Amino acid sequence: MAVAEGRELPAMYAVHDFTASIQALRLDLMERNPIRGRDAVHAATALAAGFTEIVSMDRDFEDVPGLRRIAPRDAV
Repeated sequence: MAVAEGRELPAMYAVHDFTASIQALRLDLMERNPIRGRDAVHAATALAAGFTEIVSMDRDFEDVPGLRRIAPRDAV
């Protein structure tokens, strides 16, 4: 990726902090659902930020209560 294109990326997304409450929610999700690792971090962060949908090819998100997975091809 060209440097100029890389500099434009932050305008396209938001960065959310990984807090103690996100970690607690992550562990709770892992305890009650078949989701692990970074997927659990992404799910916990999305839920804590009030999102109800996540765009991903990863079907593991389908098992997260309160979060609906959307395939990338269906997101446009």
